[in-house]
Amino acid sequence: MAVGENARPESAQSLNTTLGKMLRINKDGTIPADNPFYTKTTGIRKAIWARGLRNPFTFAVQPGTDKIFINDVGAQTWEEINDGKAGANYGWPRYEGPNGGSGFERPVFAYRHGFSETTGQAITGGAFYNPAPDATSPFPAEYVGDYFFTDIATGWIRQLDSAALEDPVTFKSGSNESPVDLKVGPEGDLYFLSRSAGSVENISYTATSP
Repeated sequence: MAVGENARPESAQSLNTTLGKMLRINKDGTIPADNPFYTKTTGIRKAIWARGLRNPFTFAVQPGTDKIFINDVGAQTWEEINDGKAGANYGWPRYEGPNGGSGFERPVFAYRHGFSETTGQAITGGAFYNPAPDATSPFPAEYVGDYFFTDIATGWIRQLDSAALEDPVTFKSGSNESPVDLKVGPEGDLYFLSRSAGSVENISYTATSP
């Protein structure tokens, strides 16, 4: 579970609160004894899995792996994609964006605030493109494993190579659709939830030649 710091920046670093954290529980609601802070905390705080986040609005788990990318909405300057790791500290409020120090986890990618094809205001959705083996209309093979992410203010969707972590490219240009989530459908389409239109939209691969 992802929990924001509720406009209390100091909470993100404190083990005395679940605010500004990633939490991990079992399917039956109990707390795993191998959580990184299990012996250092009490009560529900034993569920803390990672800390130092401002607003982890969404996160995604890559199918078939243990890779987690956390989409952390920033304050005034940066938006982040963080590599989810047990016990990690992502630095907020001391650090934001690519800045960091010893003992703090830097984002795998961060982008500045603005209104362009490479900037935005709030990272609100992300999904690994790993369609089901029996998907009927998957994207081309070069898309498999890439991470797609979107920003609510600019409306673009960008594509990041989740292995090489090179500079992402624009997959869908900016719009006024206010996307707030991304998912990969069972047939291989990419879906996004449009807040402004009140609709679910999908992007299909329809090319008949390379």
